[in-house]
Amino acid sequence: ASLAIDNFLRFGLNGPTRYDEPGEKYLRLYGVLNATYLQQQAIHNLFKLNNVSNPKKEKEKIEGLKIREVRHKLGAHSNDYLADPHQKIIESYVPVRIMLSGFNCEFINNETLRSERVNLKTAIEYHLKLMIELLDKIYEKAITTFYKGNQKRINEYKEKLKDLRIEKEGGLVIRPTHDGPKLIITMRTKI
Repeated sequence: ASLAIDNFLRFGLNGPTRYDEPGEKYLRLYGVLNATYLQQQAIHNLFKLNNVSNPKKEKEKIEGLKIREVRHKLGAHSNDYLADPHQKIIESYVPVRIMLSGFNCEFINNETLRSERVNLKTAIEYHLKLMIELLDKIYEKAITTFYKGNQKRINEYKEKLKDLRIEKEGGLVIRPTHDGPKLIITMRTKI
């Protein structure tokens, strides 16, 4: 899933081809929508398996992602999208072929004929940010669970997690090859 998303973020709907091929664009669209969905489901399952607190709250965050909504409307339930579960309103959606290009996707609600445009790159970036946030929580919980009673190992892995968080924020951590000190470089922007 990560490789598919990475490829999509490099080449968009058009792909690394020189041909303007609508079928390729549809495959790339459906592929990236399902790749993000697979990541979301896997991370939510890891969240539950590791007994991380508030899995319901985190599931709500996942379900609120724009890329997930687009996946449901176009890639999974395009003919039977449940718009309002309480009133059992079912809608159908279709991508607009001529509007699939780069990172842009436009689709139409077949009942209302309203169109909606989404920047897939932006939607995927929000997805990735949340997935990283949730993985961080999973790792932190797993460390204390796996090494319960071994404070030395817990401290060792928490230090590594701390370094990952610095790198996530754009910093650089240079670890020594021997017993020397590690070097941490961070960038601060002036406001």
